[in-house]
Amino acid sequence: VQTFNLTDQDRHLPQGEALKAYVERMERVVRWVRKTAQEIGLASRLASSLRLQHANYKSIIVYIQALFQQRARLLVVRLDLFYNNLEREAMKQAPDAYDYSVVDTDRLGWPDITKPLMDQHKDELGRFVEQKFHCCGHVFVWEKALVRGFYLHTLLFFDGSEHCKWKGIAHMIGQHWNDHIT
Repeated sequence: VQTFNLTDQDRHLPQGEALKAYVERMERVVRWVRKTAQEIGLASRLASSLRLQHANYKSIIVYIQALFQQRARLLVVRLDLFYNNLEREAMKQAPDAYDYSVVDTDRLGWPDITKPLMDQHKDELGRFVEQKFHCCGHVFVWEKALVRGFYLHTLLFFDGSEHCKWKGIAHMIGQHWNDHIT
């Protein structure tokens, strides 16, 4: 990672020669981003990722339509379930003092979280939801954000004739995720 030493002064619009120096620094940043993107083949990687996302989206739509055809009423609950994150907690404790320009990945907990472990946690959650609430369908999607770290997007589908209190269900699932899974 290359740093460009942007300071607090860079956050305010400079004047005269300082403006010229500022523009030159920003142009260096833009050139570096373009060069790096070309070196790693960002355009082709992005196109491949977008094709995969589109295919996943289409398959999820077909799945959800089939669920709605099987049931007269569905209760849909959407949750985002996070891993505890020391970096995020540090930001909450002192948002004005936190240095957002440097994110220490060691404090994010990423080295401890592996794909097999994440899949195990997702499977445990799926079993819990199916056993406790008789879930009739679900969609799980993992995502990784710079500050949040890994988290699980969930869409849970319940028979609307059996369940109507989504807040209670969402709370119990979140509590189970925090207390028993992560």
